[in-house]
Amino acid sequence: MDKQAMQRESTQQNLHAKQGGAWFDLSGKLVLLDSQKDRLVEVVWVPTQQVFLTQVVVPGKRKTDWMKALPYALEEEISQPIEDVFIAVLHRDSTGENAGLTQVAIVSNERMTQWVDALTSAGLANAQLVPDCFQCPIPEEHNESPKMHYIETDTHRLARTGKWTGMAIPHDWLTLAPFKHMTWQQEAPSFQVMEHFKPFGLRQGKYQPFSKSTAWAKNWAKVIGVFGALLVLLVTQNWMEAHQKTIEKQQLTEATERLFKQMFPEVKRIVNLTAQAKTALDQQPSEVAGVGPAQLAKAVEPAFKQVPKVEIKAFKWQNKRLSLSLESPDNDSLQALAGALKNKVTLTLKINSMQPNQIQAEMVIDGIR
Repeated sequence: MDKQAMQRESTQQNLHAKQGGAWFDLSGKLVLLDSQKDRLVEVVWVPTQQVFLTQVVVPGKRKTDWMKALPYALEEEISQPIEDVFIAVLHRDSTGENAGLTQVAIVSNERMTQWVDALTSAGLANAQLVPDCFQCPIPEEHNESPKMHYIETDTHRLARTGKWTGMAIPHDWLTLAPFKHMTWQQEAPSFQVMEHFKPFGLRQGKYQPFSKSTAWAKNWAKVIGVFGALLVLLVTQNWMEAHQKTIEKQQLTEATERLFKQMFPEVKRIVNLTAQAKTALDQQPSEVAGVGPAQLAKAVEPAFKQVPKVEIKAFKWQNKRLSLSLESPDNDSLQALAGALKNKVTLTLKINSMQPNQIQAEMVIDGIR
């Protein structure tokens, strides 16, 4: 796409955000309405296409532990080197059956730096950056079929797939099998107070905004903290160093082993973690770079057209796997579908229930052959 086309698409896509006051287009340009230039802007919208919203299970109760393990848990999800991206934690379940499930937003460090520098130059150093898909309301849960709230633009459909997830879907993808069975509900953009959007903000850690007074207070707090720490270290330095190193080494070892067991459950005994991890990774089937739900959907769509009796009731994309909930009047149709797909994708077909003229099954697609 040339520069003019990108700018035209960026402008069209963000027309819906005019009520919000300020946004970045796909070219990285900060757009600020004249009516907002003399007012305090707290939220600046960024294109969802340039933010990767995903979730991953990361073990650990202490924040320092699971934050250290988080980048390694996401390595398979990220195409760039891990040091080139910034990971913003939006939410984490600490208890219950989803304990450890962590919702994150991933952006390249280069793009985050460009956005923050542009905000600073425009006098908006304290503004928060929020993906524009979060202008949609949170979708309601439906048992019969998934329901997506969306905002229509000239080129994309901004969809809210969950409280912490969303996507920008090109219009020509909407005819693909996974999307045409969705229940869609168009919404108007929602622009609430800053406190509502703060949990969805990307500016965390090294990109966190600070006011002058806050920065001054934090600098003095650091100085006082350093003097206090030095005083303590003078008394207990030798013991603390040895004890802390032992604890950190043990915690890192435990977190790494938990991640290894999660990734390779078939390995029952860990002897040499580095060597076993290399061997297990070498044995994994190679993946096609950039394969996502849209590519998989395009690959399987012709087979579903050949076997129209099989219907897709729901789909789920997680950990680079596309799971389809299927319904068929007979087993022959399911087997015919699997046969039509076996040379195109890597799949697993599981029958969940069988009744007269109704068979429910689940198909898991791991990648394109």
